[in-house]
Amino acid sequence: MQNLVAGQIDIMFDAPAITLPQVRVGTINAYAVMAKARLAVAPDIPTIDEAGLPGLYALNWSALWAPKDTPRNVVAKLNGAIVEPLAHPAVRQRFTDLGFDVAEREQQMPDALAAFQKAVISSRARVSVRAIARSCLSKSLQLTAERRAHGQQRSCNDLQAWMSGNKLPDTRTPPGSSCRP
Repeated sequence: MQNLVAGQIDIMFDAPAITLPQVRVGTINAYAVMAKARLAVAPDIPTIDEAGLPGLYALNWSALWAPKDTPRNVVAKLNGAIVEPLAHPAVRQRFTDLGFDVAEREQQMPDALAAFQKAVISSRARVSVRAIARSCLSKSLQLTAERRAHGQQRSCNDLQAWMSGNKLPDTRTPPGSSCRP
């Protein structure tokens, strides 16, 4: 996040808990939520489908695993210690405030987690970074033109060259200039 805010990188994909505080104070812009539904805590941010890249979902989820041969009663005890607090409305609300969705109770069980993990792995498509960058390029180019108008020397020329298939020069963005929104 520090590199994005400082203008050292142009784009970042991260969890809402990391990005939303910066979005709220205006140091970065959010282009889309990489999910099928908008975030309850940030309903003004469009989904990736609405932003023009349908199906480019990136799930951010957490789980607890135990070694393969862990006895079922130990797994059940660990699971109970986790799902019990997640049932409390205050805990669920705190997670929601941070931009996380808490799965329903039946989805918090070990067998459901195993099925979910298997489905995520099998459905995860390989995504071309060029396709992602292309979707952000038009916004970056508009912002680059604005920065040039204010006297900044460097723009997104390297990104544009890369998008056209040319090899990027091995250069660094000078301090104070970036095509980051």
